[in-house]
Amino acid sequence: MSLETVEKRQKFFELNRKRLEELAYRALYVLKMNPEDFIIVCIEVDDPNWTGLADHLMPDYDWQKIRDRGEIPVARGSVHASVREFIKEVVPDIAEALYRKLPDGYVRAVVMGIGGTSVYFIQPIIDSTYN
Repeated sequence: MSLETVEKRQKFFELNRKRLEELAYRALYVLKMNPEDFIIVCIEVDDPNWTGLADHLMPDYDWQKIRDRGEIPVARGSVHASVREFIKEVVPDIAEALYRKLPDGYVRAVVMGIGGTSVYFIQPIIDSTYN
């Protein structure tokens, strides 16, 4: 994996970061989930490595309407932590990061796309729609 690919995925993460942090807040404080029991995912739907997972998590979603607006379809949400097993099979070199102990106050976010996968620890922030 090239440095350029990693940098592009980092930018992809930064573009989605606020929403991922809001989803983490929702999972923790609205759905009352334990941080070890879920991960936040951000999937570039058109990345061929992850299209199947996005379709599995969001069956029958009309991704084409997003493409028709000239946008990149992105699947974001909280999923059961067991999906780490699937991710680990596809990208074994990130297994350690998928299972590393979470620091207090953080949740795990996995960004899949731009030719690879990255794991981030994020802090939940309140979604402005809950104010």
